Amino acid sequence: MITFGTAATTLLLTVQQQWHPAAAVVAVMLGVLGIAKTLYAALTGHPAPRRRM
Repeated sequence: MITFGTAATTLLLTVQQQWHPAAAVVAVMLGVLGIAKTLYAALTGHPAPRRRM
């Protein structure tokens, strides 16, 4: 399982210097989405709905 910290660190280390601000924004958005999904599951008692592809 990949954690948020691992994904954010990898993202910031692999992009070029000029893309660091954009990578930081993406990392924060991913973190917020992960927190929202966990909070939804905790408050409702149900897992968050999955998107079908």
